[in-house]
Amino acid sequence: MDMKPTGKSRLKPLLASIAMVVVGLVMIFAAWKLTHGPLPPPPPPPVEYGPKRKAFFEKEIAPLIAAEDDGNRVAIARAEARLDEVFASYRRHVPEFADALTQWGTKFQITKAMVKDKFKGTDEAGKIPTQLFADKVVSDQKLTADIANIVNGLKADFDANRDVMLSEATNRLTTADFPVPGLNTPNSQLRTAFNEELKTILEKRGWQLPIVTALSFAGSGLTTWGVERIVQQVITMLAAQMAAEAGEAGGATAVGGVGGGAAGTAAEPGGGTAIGIVAGLVVGAVVDVWMERGFKEKITAECNQFLEKMHSTVWSDSKEGLQFRFNEAVESVRDCHAATLQKIITG
Repeated sequence: MDMKPTGKSRLKPLLASIAMVVVGLVMIFAAWKLTHGPLPPPPPPPVEYGPKRKAFFEKEIAPLIAAEDDGNRVAIARAEARLDEVFASYRRHVPEFADALTQWGTKFQITKAMVKDKFKGTDEAGKIPTQLFADKVVSDQKLTADIANIVNGLKADFDANRDVMLSEATNRLTTADFPVPGLNTPNSQLRTAFNEELKTILEKRGWQLPIVTALSFAGSGLTTWGVERIVQQVITMLAAQMAAEAGEAGGATAVGGVGGGAAGTAAEPGGGTAIGIVAGLVVGAVVDVWMERGFKEKITAECNQFLEKMHSTVWSDSKEGLQFRFNEAVESVRDCHAATLQKIITG
């Protein structure tokens, strides 16, 4: 009697086939795992360093820039003290000038020159006290050199303060727990990045700073050209101011009467500078030397008065004086250094 296949007997071959397929897949997967290892984890989401960088700049770097700014302002006070000593030195030599001017030989030389000037339209009389003043008190060249030394002294202070700030900033950046956008190499390269970024900032501003090129490509406070520019502007301003003072005092007429001792351009050494004007005023008073016993005291007082005015003008003139120029330089240094380091650190 034939047996008909049941439903279970028909499923056995199918189940056996499925089982073999499953076993095969398992073996294939196992073999793949043995040869390829585990699947890599998905990449982590990008880290946002912006807030950390900003907080680091405000907490660690901004105070260093503020300290640099404080040091630069102390440097201005030192520059003022240097200028005070320079003019005090000039005034100490005024009595020597007055003594030399009232010697009989000098009187006769000036009187003889005045007669010659009257007929020939020359200025020989003006040259005598001008040279005497330059020899005994201060010459145009010495005044310019002394002012340049003061400006260069300020530059050296600015440079030293900048170096201290950058050195400490470098030390603090070594503790940062984030990459610094402006530093592709170790933090010791901060100065290189600083110089390059500062150059970029200045070029974007078109060098339109209160003092043109007050900051150099190398990050210095003042360039050599900037120092020369400041000195030239101060000397030119001083000559113009002193000429105005001479005119108000009535000295210009007296000087003109003996050959134009105050003539010439303001920036040109000689009669047109502040020193030439002071000495020229003396010529206008020389006619008194034969009539007044107190001439030496009078000329000493007038020279001291003009030197004091020169001193005040060089430092305090509201648009061209050294104090105004130096304060502009300090502000420019602070703003540009802050912008430079902020760009390097925060991106």
